[in-house]
Amino acid sequence: NLGGATTLMIRNLPHKYTPLALMEELSLHVPHDSVDFVHLPWDPHTHANMGYAFVNFTEPDVAAMVANKLEGSPWVLVQSSKNIDLVAAH
Repeated sequence: NLGGATTLMIRNLPHKYTPLALMEELSLHVPHDSVDFVHLPWDPHTHANMGYAFVNFTEPDVAAMVANKLEGSPWVLVQSSKNIDLVAAH
């Protein structure tokens, strides 16, 4: 239960994912315009992301649907041993 949250922390991102790749993955499940903010911290030394991102959805119902649908699922666009981990961001 996300308690009405619209922002999710997405963990276990494949390290080569860019913000565009993450949006591509999410767009397999929700329309692009249902996301209004993506923050994916990037390590300039390793040229890879830090393994997590914050994504804000325009509606709590969309965030809840994404969390319910994707939690524990494998990443689609890349082969990875990691599964998607989603929590409400505070």
